[in-house]
Amino acid sequence: MRINIDVKKSIETRKLVSTSLYHKFIDNFNSILVAIVFIVIIIGPTVGIKTEITTLKILLTIIVLTLTAIEITISKKMEKLTLTDNKKVKVDRDIFNLLAEENSWSIVKEDEQLIIIQTNNWLSQERQISIILDNGFIYVNVMSFGMYDIKTPLYFKKDKQILNQIMNKLTLHNNKL
Repeated sequence: MRINIDVKKSIETRKLVSTSLYHKFIDNFNSILVAIVFIVIIIGPTVGIKTEITTLKILLTIIVLTLTAIEITISKKMEKLTLTDNKKVKVDRDIFNLLAEENSWSIVKEDEQLIIIQTNNWLSQERQISIILDNGFIYVNVMSFGMYDIKTPLYFKKDKQILNQIMNKLTLHNNKL
């Protein structure tokens, strides 16, 4: 399993909250990296850190900072929990088993409030579907991971596509009931 989820805090904040210190560190690592690059390259020469400023260094710094900012923004969006229709629905847990079976996914964890489904691995990339059930509300999140359980925004569009597929399936199923 990629992320151990704190269900109570996730529901309160409407985003996935990890219980793992490793994931909390990795989430903040990019921010720390941006700060270090900014200090060394931009502020460094003004406070006495000897670095030769060239056009290439400035261009590379801007590129690195921009890409890191984009990655941080997308990663924060990846944590968001999607609520089914903002209303209480009748929870039929069998729909999740059926969904996993149809797509050849495996249910990794299933308890009273949390269902974690893992999709097929592709090289070192893995996708985790987290479903939180709370008093008739269903919260869903789809997130991709690369090596060493690091969230990767490279598959953000595909994650969104799978999330929409799940939400449509839940809406159709709920309308039948």
